[in-house]
Amino acid sequence: MLKRLLAAAFSISILLSIMVYPASANEEFSEPDLSEEVHEIDPRDILAENTEYSEDFILTCVSDNTSGSKMSNVLEHKNDTEVYEIEVDHSVYPEIALYAYTSGDALGATLFKFGGSYLQINATNSSTSTAQFSPKGYVQIRDTSGGVEKYTITAKALTDDAGYTIAVGPKDAVDEYLGGPENAATVGRNIQTSDDMSQWINSYTVLLNGLGDWYRYTPQTDNGTYVGNNIYGEHSTAFAVYDAETLDPIYTSNPKEDRYLLVDSVRTRTVMQNRIKLEPGKTYLIQNYTPTVITPVNEYDIVYRAYIGLPCVSLEKYSYGYPQAYTVQANKKATFYINVTNQPDVYRFNWNTTVYFNTNSFVTNASITSCTITAPNGMAFNAPNGRVQVDQHADLVDFLNNRNNIPINGRWKIEIEASKTINNLTFAIGTYVLRLDRLTAPQS
Repeated sequence: MLKRLLAAAFSISILLSIMVYPASANEEFSEPDLSEEVHEIDPRDILAENTEYSEDFILTCVSDNTSGSKMSNVLEHKNDTEVYEIEVDHSVYPEIALYAYTSGDALGATLFKFGGSYLQINATNSSTSTAQFSPKGYVQIRDTSGGVEKYTITAKALTDDAGYTIAVGPKDAVDEYLGGPENAATVGRNIQTSDDMSQWINSYTVLLNGLGDWYRYTPQTDNGTYVGNNIYGEHSTAFAVYDAETLDPIYTSNPKEDRYLLVDSVRTRTVMQNRIKLEPGKTYLIQNYTPTVITPVNEYDIVYRAYIGLPCVSLEKYSYGYPQAYTVQANKKATFYINVTNQPDVYRFNWNTTVYFNTNSFVTNASITSCTITAPNGMAFNAPNGRVQVDQHADLVDFLNNRNNIPINGRWKIEIEASKTINNLTFAIGTYVLRLDRLTAPQS
């Protein structure tokens, strides 16, 4: 049996869903101990070992009578099924678990029935109303009778091309059966949800320990891939990317540049992410891990979020006011240019970001007969009474470089006319923006 560098056992009954909370950033965070960030794991060494599981758990495929401790398959069409059988001696193992993860080159979804329990795994999720998907998972069975029981496991494809790998083993062996490069789950690119957030992969925090939590990913475009993780609390997390064929390292996260603490009124989250140029059509192995040990202590710690494709972003409360007042003469069109600087480069407009060029008097603003505000990216908006809520959904693909995403920094153009002279016109932006959860923009 494969020996683990670090053993971490933690009983988890279900994979929890976690709500997204609008968060504000706190850039004053404690610097991680960089001596802890050294975590050299060569997947060649791990994959060269003979991965064997206990002979007490041998699965048999009913359709072809093949058997083994670990079984893989691809169900080609939706509703296709495969059935497996296994005998378990409950005098030795009163509690067991079915472990499963997405595998092969397939990007579908599979539903497993094991005893009276169900488990679903997804390599992707095409629903824009779904915030997460789970390529890895397990369900447990408890039997204290002490007898030998025969179980049937049914795998059913919920989509076309549903690939999976399954194994049955002792309870609390999540790191052994789902961790490490030999158990890398196949995943596709996450998508943008209807509320302008990125889908995330829901996975188990315990897998970050030891050999880490691994994924197999093949990009289809060359517009950059965000890779990262997001976990409750302040932790030292990391990620690495490898060429899946040669196992050569492509990128290892840098805690000074890629680490960000996301703080709201309830709790703190640690985010590690960067944008990496990957070759389309080429397969990569992605590892999320911690150089220390993270021991989950409450329901928020059981799972963490992994991002592959689109970045981790957050909705942040924001207010900006340009420190200068302007005057427009009655019935004379005026043009002003306002250069906004020193705002975080990781900010972009959200669909409800509002721009103002007016006064604090509603009566005075009613004298504005026309106002057009042009953003630094060239997008122009009609602003009645000097105010416009920009109905512009940011595109999370190439978030910072996309010309359709409106930045804060840059030259703003104001064209305004009023029926009477107005003094003390000011330029402002609020109340929310979308933030890439990094301190600085990626270099790639």
